[in-house]
Amino acid sequence: MIQHIVFFTFKEEALGMTREELKVEAKKRLEALRETIPYIRKLIVGIDYSNTQNSFDISLYTEFDTNKDLENYQVDPYHVEVKEFMVEVLEKRAVVDAEI
Repeated sequence: MIQHIVFFTFKEEALGMTREELKVEAKKRLEALRETIPYIRKLIVGIDYSNTQNSFDISLYTEFDTNKDLENYQVDPYHVEVKEFMVEVLEKRAVVDAEI
């Protein structure tokens, strides 16, 4: 099993949306991937509530059966579309891919 965990921090404003609106929009788009990409075994998106200086704005937790499924996810057209949105609105991100 493969875990793919990503943390995102958004710009204060992008694409005509505030940081708060971007968090909600990103959560909606990421959660839609669950319905469109069959090899995602688990997908959870959380919006941070602590708002500390070390916090990221949202987290994405996904599980895949194999590394090949994760590789396919990375190039899946639905994921690429979400990734293109994220590139426009993100300040920073961090990723951890782990075999569990």
